Amino acid sequence: MKIFKLITLGVLAVLMTSCIDWDYFGLSPKAEILAFEVEGQSGTSTIDSLARIISVPVNESVGLDSLKTTNIQTSSLSTVLPEVGQAANFADTIIYVVTAEDGSEVNWKVKAFRQTAEVQIENSNFDSWYDQTLRWLGVNYTYPTPTPESDVLTSRIWDTANRGAVASFVDGGNTTPVDRDGGKYARLESISVPIYNIAAGSLFTGYFTDDMPPNASNPRSNTHFGISFGSRPISISLEYKYSPGTEYIENQNPSTGEDECEIYVLLQKRVDGQRYRVGTAWHRSKDTISSWTTLNLDMQYGELPAGYPSYMGLNQNPGEEEVDWADPNDVPTHILVVFSSSALGDTFTGAVGSVLEIDNLQLNY
Repeated sequence: MKIFKLITLGVLAVLMTSCIDWDYFGLSPKAEILAFEVEGQSGTSTIDSLARIISVPVNESVGLDSLKTTNIQTSSLSTVLPEVGQAANFADTIIYVVTAEDGSEVNWKVKAFRQTAEVQIENSNFDSWYDQTLRWLGVNYTYPTPTPESDVLTSRIWDTANRGAVASFVDGGNTTPVDRDGGKYARLESISVPIYNIAAGSLFTGYFTDDMPPNASNPRSNTHFGISFGSRPISISLEYKYSPGTEYIENQNPSTGEDECEIYVLLQKRVDGQRYRVGTAWHRSKDTISSWTTLNLDMQYGELPAGYPSYMGLNQNPGEEEVDWADPNDVPTHILVVFSSSALGDTFTGAVGSVLEIDNLQLNY
């Protein structure tokens, strides 16, 4: 069995080794901007690849005359000027020049606009989903997106770990859309998979990388949590159902225990590569919720008072470390929304058959 697992891991590692994102001989002419973020941003940038125009929503409390870019993703082997981290006067239209590998240049116009403080996350009713093909395996999976034509990982608002599930030969993944009242909702299921024995269903703001297979010592390394966000909700609400499974697995091995679902929203302020926790709203429970129920969670700003569970404290996972609590009056720069059918799924722990269903996430102001 150990030999089989090692062989399977080796095959997956070879199959899923990331390559440059096009099939092209010679120097590439691609000069796209795939993702664009500035400090003080309140939502996701809109990128018009045909017109070469990028619209950036900025919190209404932030001045536009000197904003630094915090993230610019361009086509592979291309460069961009001004570079990431340089401040610019976004009260005017800024020209960013992307130089392709072949030396050709493309001008992109970037405009910032003020957005009201009461911002919702796009597609938070989970009605819009997009079918994607994992080309090297020839299998399909789906993820929720408000812009089906966009397939750039780093520009995704919502994503799942379905690419990891289908790499384990689970057709379609384990986070899927289900019809409801003329729309859809998200169904997350913890399933049995080769090698790791369990894979929790997950849905989150951010994106799941193409690096495979998942790192057993740090499985969260495949997930980049959080999107740009600059508002201060007082609470969140959503509709949900939960049914914990009975086949419990702990750290990849059969065990005894009770599974729990995980639902949380974190607000962060990211400055100079450091992450500070601004706000926390969290729900972890083993209770069976058999019919659609509204869950309300208050947003706690600043440091959590004594008595809160330790898992709600500052994140210390490698690559995600939060260095301190922010001032409770700070405006965040990012929001992390995470749903999981097994709270400890990132350590390959939970119960096969646990199902979390979610719909209609709302940020309340």
